[in-house]
Amino acid sequence: MKSNINKSTVNLLTTVAGVVLTTGLTVDGSANPVQAAQFNYSYSGEGIEASGVLTTTNSSDANGYLTITGIKGQRNGETITALLPPGSFPIAAPNDNLFSPTKPFLNFNGFSYLVGAKSENVFYFEDKGRYGETDDPNIATNPANARLLNKFNVQAVSEPSNVGGLIVVLLGGIWLLKKKSATSAKHELAEKAGFY
Repeated sequence: MKSNINKSTVNLLTTVAGVVLTTGLTVDGSANPVQAAQFNYSYSGEGIEASGVLTTTNSSDANGYLTITGIKGQRNGETITALLPPGSFPIAAPNDNLFSPTKPFLNFNGFSYLVGAKSENVFYFEDKGRYGETDDPNIATNPANARLLNKFNVQAVSEPSNVGGLIVVLLGGIWLLKKKSATSAKHELAEKAGFY
C-alpha cells in the first residue's frame, strides 16, 4: 500500500510539473501562457555603454527572427524611454526591430529606441562582421557617422513564473509525500497494535 501511494503521488507531481513547464504557472497558481521572450543585452564601443532587456514575440518568422516589442535599460547612464516602431528610423534600410536568438542577433536594419529625446539605431554590419550604432538618420549618405561596437552580448532570461511555479509544486509534493508517509506509518502501528 505504501509504495502505491508514493508511486501515484510521484506520477501526479510529474504531470503537474509538465503542465507548469509547458503552460507556465504563477506563484498564486493561475495559468500564465508564455507570450513573449526576454533577452538581456549589453553592448559597448568608444564612448558607448548600453544594457537592458529586450522583450520579443515568442514565435519567429520564416527567417528565424523574433520581433522586438519592448525595451528597458540604459545608455551611458540615461534611461531608455521607448522602442521606436519598425520603419521609424529613416535610413536607407529603416529599422525593422527584428532579433535572432542566435548570432548574428541583428540584421542591417536593426532596432531603434529613444534615450531622452534622442533616437538610436543598433544594427549589424554584415560586410564588417561587427555591430554598429548611429543617431544619424542620414547614415546612408554619411557612413562615417556610424559608431562600430566592440562588444554586443545577448543572453536569454529564464522565466521566473515557470521556475516559481515549479518550486511551489515541488515543495507541495514533498510535503504531500511526507504527510502520506506519516499516515501510512500510523496505520502500520495501529495494525500491529490490533486496532484493525
